[in-house]
Amino acid sequence: MKRLLALLLALCLLCGCSAKPVTAQGFAMDTILSVSLYQGGSQALAQEALSLADEAEARLSCHREGTEISRLNQEGCATLSPETAELLAFCLDMYAASSGALDIGLGGVSALWDFSAEQPSLPEESALLEALSHAGADGLRLDGNEATLLDPCMQLDLGAVAKGALADDMAALLRERGVTSFLLNLGGCLYLSGGKDGEPFRVGVEDPRQSGSMLGVLYLTEGAVSTSSGAQRGFTLDGVRYHHILDPKTGYPADAGLLSVTVVCPSGLLADALSTACFVLGEEGAAALLAQFPQASALLLLEDGSLRVLGSLDFEPA
Repeated sequence: MKRLLALLLALCLLCGCSAKPVTAQGFAMDTILSVSLYQGGSQALAQEALSLADEAEARLSCHREGTEISRLNQEGCATLSPETAELLAFCLDMYAASSGALDIGLGGVSALWDFSAEQPSLPEESALLEALSHAGADGLRLDGNEATLLDPCMQLDLGAVAKGALADDMAALLRERGVTSFLLNLGGCLYLSGGKDGEPFRVGVEDPRQSGSMLGVLYLTEGAVSTSSGAQRGFTLDGVRYHHILDPKTGYPADAGLLSVTVVCPSGLLADALSTACFVLGEEGAAALLAQFPQASALLLLEDGSLRVLGSLDFEPA
């Protein structure tokens, strides 16, 4: 899961809003969520948009009993809602496009890591290898709304895409109800629409090397912003940093030469998936992956401190 980034908090400081928005805030998917309506809508509508998070979590969580994903993990097969089946089909496509870097079949591996423990420890190597042998989203078969795990020991975890999918659903609802300017802050995934006061939103991009420091500012009128960073959640043990973005090939935190990846594109779901996959793949792999999605652009922070822009971004370095 992606925690609430300083990137997102900085947005409110950079906006320079002249009109106070209608807002609603809640907690779901292990993070703080907020809805801000600048043009159109009401408090009731903001709350209605926020309530979609509870509905999404009730379908997609792998940690709650009775959800569609939990039933699929436990029973090996399930009849899914059309929305969940469509999301899983997207994840299978992204698994193929990213050469396995975006893998929702990594749930058994993720469960071995506790990044919030007071006394963190590394997984047992034998347990990690066993879990890896049952990973791989290609072990999921979809036939319409019918889902089957070909390996009954495989476990799905949609943490890398759930907030992005939620952002798209919220945005669709708000547009249907006539809201022309809004901001969704979903703890690692932003969705912005309409700008404010005739100007683009100004999104501060956090420098993961120093809390409160910015790499620069993105100017964006419409679209989603998702950031993946090793600084978001993890622990340090014996001088080594272990973060929550796992490499499906090794089961260990990804170590491909990147400190953070920020993706901007029209879809929250695609932005969420691409930011994780690009972080796992590294600079060259990220460039190859982004080339398949011309609607997406990315800002990469490399380990040597240099920045690389892939695609077209209205970005002003600090």
